[in-house]
Amino acid sequence: MTAKNRATTQTAPDQVPLTQSQANMLSSLTGIDASKFTGLTVAEIASQYRWQINPDFFLFVQICGQVVYQNPVTGAQYPIPYATVTAQETICSYLGFFPILLPWGWFFPFDCHTVTVAQTTTDGCGKFCLWVPRFEIEWILRFRLERICYLELFSRPTVGSIVQYLQGQPASPASGTVTLETGTALYEKVEQLLGAPVAQQLAASSGNNTFGSLNTGQQSLLARTAFPNSLPPALPKEFRKTTSLSADAQRSAVRGTLAHKVGLPVNQLSGLDLNNYFGPYLRCFDILIPEWVPIFEVPDISLNVTQTVDGSTQVIYSGPPFDIPWSVDGISGLTLISTSPVASSTVACSSPDVPCGDVPSLEFVGLMPLVNPPLPAAPYINATTGYATRPNPPHPGGTISEAGVPPASAPYTGTLQLYGCTQVDDAVYYRLQFTFTPPGSTTASALTPFTGLSWPIYQEVGGVLSEQWPVADANGWYPLPPAGWFPENLLLEWDTMYSAFNANGTYTIQVDVADGTKTTLASSAPIAFVIDNTVPAVSWAAYWSFNSDMSGAQLLPTTGCVVIDRGSDPQDVYIQLIFSVTANNLRQVELGTGGCAGGASLYSALSTAQHWYEDAADNTFANTAIFLISASQPAGAYVFDVYADTRAFNPAGSDSGPLDDWNYNSPAYRWTEPYFTIAVVNED
Repeated sequence: MTAKNRATTQTAPDQVPLTQSQANMLSSLTGIDASKFTGLTVAEIASQYRWQINPDFFLFVQICGQVVYQNPVTGAQYPIPYATVTAQETICSYLGFFPILLPWGWFFPFDCHTVTVAQTTTDGCGKFCLWVPRFEIEWILRFRLERICYLELFSRPTVGSIVQYLQGQPASPASGTVTLETGTALYEKVEQLLGAPVAQQLAASSGNNTFGSLNTGQQSLLARTAFPNSLPPALPKEFRKTTSLSADAQRSAVRGTLAHKVGLPVNQLSGLDLNNYFGPYLRCFDILIPEWVPIFEVPDISLNVTQTVDGSTQVIYSGPPFDIPWSVDGISGLTLISTSPVASSTVACSSPDVPCGDVPSLEFVGLMPLVNPPLPAAPYINATTGYATRPNPPHPGGTISEAGVPPASAPYTGTLQLYGCTQVDDAVYYRLQFTFTPPGSTTASALTPFTGLSWPIYQEVGGVLSEQWPVADANGWYPLPPAGWFPENLLLEWDTMYSAFNANGTYTIQVDVADGTKTTLASSAPIAFVIDNTVPAVSWAAYWSFNSDMSGAQLLPTTGCVVIDRGSDPQDVYIQLIFSVTANNLRQVELGTGGCAGGASLYSALSTAQHWYEDAADNTFANTAIFLISASQPAGAYVFDVYADTRAFNPAGSDSGPLDDWNYNSPAYRWTEPYFTIAVVNED
């Protein structure tokens, strides 16, 4: 299988008859009676009305995206392969609820009409594309543009818009870039509202926000839907369920009250149920919006996703309204996030092409080759030491800003996919065995098979998805990977953090193949992998003084909030930070400060306040730095931190590694950033 992200298919879009509502839309745009369009395809309309209708209306817009499962604990997203994506044209009326002072609102639907307009299937990486008539999107956009505030109103909050709101700015779909530092008030707010994983990922990506730098990872995160599931609205007390009324009586009373508030007949809200809601959505800030307001006949297209596994079809994503950021130029990069526990997802979505001969071999780890190119091209790996030699190269001068000089010594972290060849004559089974050498040791263990690990593989036949989980026997023998199942040639899905094989160190791995009696026929050349899931260890001590030479310095505890009184006539305050960082595979260290007026300023340092590893043995960094909080800076809170990460990376392809042919500095996968806060006051 050469193209794992196979193209998804559907009926030729210009051969699908228009729905009645589409005929009405085209009629409103062209002035031609809708009855003349009903039941015709776009191709037929283009032929009959070629010189009467704007030719742009005969075109189609492609909606492309990916369906993923989001782990509710870690926030990690995994592709959902071979799921059915259905586009439904909806015309719905809503009762909008916009609580005073909140930056968002909720919609309660009533009087809705829905019809399917397109359908397709995701590929092995959960990706899909659909075609929608351009005139329909034109109608949707005109509906919003012609009404004050509607363009902003029908937008779901993103991670970026929430960060804007937390910074005191009006929440809007645009986000730019974000610099987020651990220990700051903004970090704590982001963590509380969006969760620790999102806060950690934003902080880790903030270091790339320099002029001209590529920061697609943070942009993708900022564009992510902030709330994959609807959050309940903060309803007034009178609309909450009471024990004195039945459910039907409560709903009837609520409808009557709301109909009176918005000036509608009660029967027009007959389908309204305050337990059926969508939101939160962004609201307008420059236009006054009533707390309750009806919005009639809003056109939109919503997306639903089902997945059929072993004959059982389940809804894994039910798209809310206004899920698509409409544009007449096409929509790409759309992410449909499923949190359904029945969704069947995969970690290995883009499997590489594995060229196999008649001998067993290991060919790829994730998307990175395990076979080095001919010289003079730089190698990918050192098969003996176990390090990748392209990612995160050292900086011989020890500064972060300088260019890296290969070879690198980058270990692996996280979940690894090992691809290889097992199609040897008479082979029926295969296994992977390893020797293990702990960090700091030169003594390897006995050869040991991987056992107890299993992972999903998929096959779609006639629109039905089948799933298998390979299982090894007690000696680690797996049946050969079946042909035609995805991902092909995947020999092991190895969770190096949480499986039974999670010790940090060097694993030297070989592939064995065996016949039907499980007698070994041949073994591959061994390849070493250094696994490092640790984070750097930081130790520090802090002191403060009113003197630049630190005379009369006092200990500054880093485990609590210390108050420093500068007096009524404020004095300069000097903070001395003595720290050391050690790691199995250190990459970089950087001191940081924040708080009032941007934090303290670096007054002096014995060498530097930042460091990048200089060679493979450079895994410890110690320094002393002095920071100045000048008398002119405001009283308030100041924070100090030490950021440190390792050069461990993951080659599964979730970052820009494949695009850079692995000649890159990877995102931080294993990092730490301890901090402490002090309060500076001006008192007698």
